[in-house]
Parts: sequence; structure tokens; C-alpha cells
Amino acid sequence: MASMDFRIETSKDLQRVARNLTVMGDGKMIRRRLTKEIRAEVRPLANKVKAAYRSNPSQDQPNPLGRGDLRSLLAKAVTIQVRTSGQNPGVTLKVDGRKMPERAGGVPARYEGRRRWRHPVFGNTHVWVSQRPVPTFDRIVPRAALAVRRRVTNLAEDIAKDVAKGRLSSSGG
Repeated sequence: MASMDFRIETSKDLQRVARNLTVMGDGKMIRRRLTKEIRAEVRPLANKVKAAYRSNPSQDQPNPLGRGDLRSLLAKAVTIQVRTSGQNPGVTLKVDGRKMPERAGGVPARYEGRRRWRHPVFGNTHVWVSQRPVPTFDRIVPRAALAVRRRVTNLAEDIAKDVAKGRLSSSGG
């Protein structure tokens, strides 16, 4: 597994909303509101993943390099990306390896992996350990994915209806 992510592909409603926003005078404000509301729908799932990372068992070893605990680093790497324009509007929840410390970008995929992985102890290449994966993202996200998809799709449908009827304004109505 190269990366862990959960993506809500474009629904026709989200595409229609995105297309209609480009022709509306206050489309920028409405796009901002749509992005904010989509994030609000996905944020509880992201928070659940973060909490699960933080509550995973630890070896309770201090990190001499001051990088922090792996569990908290993984929690900080959980991101939500919302795209309401372009070819593929949608929302992605992922553990972003680019938010990990230097040379640790592949750790999230290994942590979630299917087999044991080896790594140097706190960067000391003279001492290596083998570690079991702890599938956290893959354990939590698939269970909630359908409900989150449904809520985001319903949100897009509601806004699409309002945009089509000309009832949606940047003030939120």
C-alpha cells in the first residue's frame, strides 16, 4: 500500500455545483462556504483517526532526536483536502507522509501495512528493530466511509438545488 487515503470521488451533484459556481457572481464566497461545510462533515472522521493513532500502544521510549512520539506524528499527518473546482472535485482524507519528519514519509504506509517492517531505532543505523503494522486508518475509515459519502453527497445535492433555483447566497441561505 503506497498511501492511505479515503476519497469521495466526484458525484454529479458536486460537479454541477462546481460548474455553476464558476458562472455565479458570488461563486467564490459560495465555494468557500461549500468547502467549509464539506470539511465539517469529514472532520469527525479525521478526529476519530487522530484519536485512534494517539491511543495505540507505545513502547514508551523517549525519542533522543526530539522528533516526538510516532503516534502523535501520525495523528498530526492526518489531513483533509477538498477540491471544489477542476476536473475532479471531491474530498480526500489521508495520512500525508509529507507532514512527517524528514526521511519518515513512508512510515504511515508501513505503519498501516500488511507485514512487519524494519527500521533503525531513532535513526541509529547500527541498531535495527522489526515492528508489526498497526492498521489504524484502514480499521476505522472503511466502516465510516459510506455514511460520510452519503452526508457529503446530500450536502452537494442540497447546494446544487439551491444554486439551480438561485436561492443560495454567500451569506448562507
